[in-house]
Amino acid sequence: MSVAGKRLRALRQAAGLTQEELARRAGISVSLVAKYESGAAANPTAATLLSLAKSLAPLLGKSVSQVLTELAGAEEEASQ
Repeated sequence: MSVAGKRLRALRQAAGLTQEELARRAGISVSLVAKYESGAAANPTAATLLSLAKSLAPLLGKSVSQVLTELAGAEEEASQ
């Protein structure tokens, strides 16, 4: 599992969502959420990251910007 995948999974679980619920809220497929979390799909598009952040932020009590920073920071960490 990639660093970004671990971070996405941790945020999703902290928000109390299943992969199915996050996928529905973000408007993406369940298989894509699973692939991101497992590292099988490494680079989500900016639009997908934004959708994920918008879906997670209110449930985590964070701003979209804060969640994006956490997700993008994990992406940067993974690429180093």
